[in-house]
Amino acid sequence: MCIVRRVFFLGPPGCSRLENSGALAEYFQWKHISTGDTLRSAAEAKTPAGQRIADCLTKFQYVDDEIVIDAVSKEIQEAEKNG
Repeated sequence: MCIVRRVFFLGPPGCSRLENSGALAEYFQWKHISTGDTLRSAAEAKTPAGQRIADCLTKFQYVDDEIVIDAVSKEIQEAEKNG
């Protein structure tokens, strides 16, 4: 039986989420998913969601919750599918 565990790091800007999560992912050989990296790669896509993300990023605005949840969910599903 395979147990899937997920660890989420939350916090305000400047609290070292990326550094701490990256260090743990490297130590335990876990898949590391960064919301910022996921959004930047989605912004490069020529899809309506990608265009909306790119617009928000260039204007330093928040990206709609639905778009973020969808992008991160796809990343998680892909990671789980690939082991």
